[in-house]
Amino acid sequence: NSFHGIHVPVVVDNMFLQCVAGYYPPVTSGGQGVLDANGHGFVAYAAPAGSQTALIGLTFWTCVATSDYDPVTQQQVGRLVSMARPLTFVP
Repeated sequence: NSFHGIHVPVVVDNMFLQCVAGYYPPVTSGGQGVLDANGHGFVAYAAPAGSQTALIGLTFWTCVATSDYDPVTQQQVGRLVSMARPLTFVP
């Protein structure tokens, strides 16, 4: 699976396509933006208590990818991608 020319270790599903297009789930914040001077970023997942009970027991795989804008081609160019990490919902 590819994101701006780099291999991304997650399945290309509806959530992936929405995030690539800049539409992040409303329960997340910080999914897109500029990294700090140390190359650090932060994504938070916060949902109201009890609102995610249908997800209990499910695992979602996530990763973080970075890209830069290339002024010559006027396109995003993939730079780095993290390892895939699980997010499992527990009661």
